[in-house]
Amino acid sequence: MTSKMRKVPKIVTLFILNSENKLLIVKRSKNKWILADKWGYPGGVMEKGETIETAVHREVVPKVGFDVTIANIGKKQRMILSNKEVDVIPVLCRSDTSEVKLNYKNSEYKWIDPKELLTYNLGVEKDFVIKMTKSVGLIIQ
Repeated sequence: MTSKMRKVPKIVTLFILNSENKLLIVKRSKNKWILADKWGYPGGVMEKGETIETAVHREVVPKVGFDVTIANIGKKQRMILSNKEVDVIPVLCRSDTSEVKLNYKNSEYKWIDPKELLTYNLGVEKDFVIKMTKSVGLIIQ
């Protein structure tokens, strides 16, 4: 592998809906160096050889305190995050619980109407959010 052929990290981004069709958003802690104090969604970097499904379940429980059912896996989207290319894989998930237990990476959470999503300071371009949500069939407009 040459220095020009590097692996682009893959990140699973979880759009979690509860039984009332409210969307979970989390606010990154102020001490995080990527998207600090911005609203977003649970998720994280996939490990080498890991499936999307395995990454979802590994990431979600420590970050929000409950597991989810995967409803739809969307199309991978490339973006620049902190001056690095990453591939973001949007995943629509369902949960029967609304009881969230955050870890240190996030400081707040809210269950919102999906159509309110673009009113929050997300730290990424709105067009990118729209592409990701459309990819999994989540209507936010």
